[in-house]
Order: sequence, then structure tokens, then C-alpha cells
Amino acid sequence: MFMIGLTFALVMLFEWNKMRKQNKDKRTILIVQGISLFFFILLEVLYAFQYNYTIPIILNICIEQIHAWMRGK
Repeated sequence: MFMIGLTFALVMLFEWNKMRKQNKDKRTILIVQGISLFFFILLEVLYAFQYNYTIPIILNICIEQIHAWMRGK
């Protein structure tokens, strides 16, 4: 997992450096870095809960909540 974090950090650093050299707006740089950070956090959460919460379990929970909401409970 350390290597994945290091890879994300290197990609974010290279992307920031490339956009800075191209004189991109600060807002554009923040949006790109924010999206990269969001995906990194999402990856870490998925890794941490890989055995507790899988996608089918989460989908089942969401569907049950939607059914309960539609029935008015």
C-alpha cells in the first residue's frame, strides 16, 4: 500500500509541476489536485475496508434504504 501512496504522490507532483510550467490558472491546478486527492482518499478507504464492505454489500444497503424510503418507513 505504501507503493501506491508513493505513486499517487509522484503523479500529483509531476502533474503540478507540468501545469505550473504551462502557466495554468491557480484554480485549474487546485481542481486537478483536488480530484487526485479525492481518488487517493477513495483508494485508501477501499483498501482499508476491503473485507468489511464490498461493493455488493454497499449496493444492497443502498437499495434497501431506497425501498424503505419508497414504502414510507
